[in-house]
Amino acid sequence: AAAGSASAISLGLASRWRASLMQYPGHSAPTTLAWSPCGRLLASGSCTSLIPLMLWDVSTGVGTPMRRALGGITLLRWSPCGSYLFLALTCNAIIMFETTAWTHQRWETDGGPVQDACWGIASSKSPVLIFVTKGSTQVVGVQFTSKPPSLEAHLLPLQMQGTLSLNAPTGSTPAEITALAWDATSSHLALILGGGHPQAGQVALYSTRCAPMLSAQFVQCVAGRDPPPGPGQNPDADTTASCSTSEVGGKMDAESAGSQATAIAFSGDGKSTTVLLAIRSCNDTVSLCSLSKIDC
Repeated sequence: AAAGSASAISLGLASRWRASLMQYPGHSAPTTLAWSPCGRLLASGSCTSLIPLMLWDVSTGVGTPMRRALGGITLLRWSPCGSYLFLALTCNAIIMFETTAWTHQRWETDGGPVQDACWGIASSKSPVLIFVTKGSTQVVGVQFTSKPPSLEAHLLPLQMQGTLSLNAPTGSTPAEITALAWDATSSHLALILGGGHPQAGQVALYSTRCAPMLSAQFVQCVAGRDPPPGPGQNPDADTTASCSTSEVGGKMDAESAGSQATAIAFSGDGKSTTVLLAIRSCNDTVSLCSLSKIDC
């Protein structure tokens, strides 16, 4: 494949950071980015470019186009082990690249394009990916049957267990999951509920297991500060979430702490005993939820 070059632009900042402009003919308007775990490669994807996928060596600024009939790319996710690169396409399909010889496998999605996806690690240390499509509450797992760089995998629905129904009331707008986040140990899963779900805008917390099968046990719902007791909480789960809210911009009061969540992210590398979940709300506040040990 041909390679492109980049021109470096010094910003003259006191911290001595530098910005490099990386360009390649036929690749423009990138809509998604993903770093390789080693930090040497950067993948950029575009929905509309002639070349939808580029791999950039950031140490040299050299870009390599992936000249394949991929289609428009909406989402990129690099596996924590670095062995796989996940692509979500505009045409209701997903692609998995192995990063040794850069061969790939393609699967069609049921119902629509991918809304969100995240990687986890199974007990065998093999990577596991979960994703959800737009307008759906069904989380799907991609489980590999052999070690990297094998692309042999099964697409299986995540078994959601517990007291929380993911269905919307009859006659209302269908429920959906708008965002996913999985912690570094693949034992805590957070979902933002949306659509016509009775608890739309709240974050549903699950404890997860990857073996012998991919499954999730509902723990509780949180939104802003301390979650209220009641139907949104599983009394049998050995997990609690204590939340505090910080103002990012705009006015914050007791009512705004429970506003609709728009983004979620877990902290940590799996070695700490404390897991923090950051929840950004549409009123420009960020809540930090400290999760205790999950044991289901």
